[in-house]
This record gives sequence, C-alpha cells and structure tokens, in this order.
Amino acid sequence: MPRTMTAHVEDALAERVDEIAKRLDRPRGWLISKALEQFVELEDTRDRLTREGIASLRAGASVPHTDVRTWAESLNTKKPLPFPKAKRGA
Repeated sequence: MPRTMTAHVEDALAERVDEIAKRLDRPRGWLISKALEQFVELEDTRDRLTREGIASLRAGASVPHTDVRTWAESLNTKKPLPFPKAKRGA
C-alpha cells in the first residue's frame, strides 16, 4: 500500500525535479518515487557487493596491486586488458 513520505530539499533541487517532471509530463510525486526506487536498488546492490567483497577478502582472495595497476594503465590503450581476477593469498 502506498505511503506518503516528506523530505526537505534545497530549492535548486526542487526546481530541477519540477523541470524534469514537466519535461516528462509526469507528476512530481511519480518522478520522486521512481528516483527513490532507483536509489534504493543501487544502495542495496552497493551494500551486497561490499559484503561479498569483504567475505572474499576474509576467505583469502584478493587482487594484487600490481595486477590492478597494470590493468588500469591498459585502459587508455588500443587493447585494454580484462579486469584482473582475484587470487588466493595474493
């Protein structure tokens, strides 16, 4: 069942929300609801991935710094390397 929530936002943000709602021809509440849904999904995913990463580290898997650095340096080349894989005891 839908619930009403109240939030205090800066005037500039409220104006931007109003502009987008007008551009999309949707009510402000619809836009805020969609934005909040996306934020909550993103935050849930971030939290899950953080927990998975911590569990992986505790299990002894990590990506060596040199592998990450080599990968990062390859990103601006014509043949970027794939993201390095975690190794046990690295």
